[in-house]
Amino acid sequence: MIKALIFDFFDEILIAGEEIYSKPDPQVFHLMSKRLNLKSTECAFIGDSPEFDIQEANSAGMTTILIHRSKRQIRQKPDYQVDSIDEIGILLKKLFA
Repeated sequence: MIKALIFDFFDEILIAGEEIYSKPDPQVFHLMSKRLNLKSTECAFIGDSPEFDIQEANSAGMTTILIHRSKRQIRQKPDYQVDSIDEIGILLKKLFA
């Protein structure tokens, strides 16, 4: 139920595997901001892979949120980190509501 509620926070959801560009190509992040008619700095990106999600979204200037599901060391630091998808709604409310 909580997972379904977080979709209320999003105007657009982009699945990289369904687009022309794929992660970690930074164009996939610019594509999203263009669709929303926003600057990249006005967007948040949520992902669970520090290597394929966070690094390039940071490079694009987006606020990054990592769902950290492993015990591995994170080399590319996100702006925010949560342990489960259930925490995202609370964080997004604090950041953007």
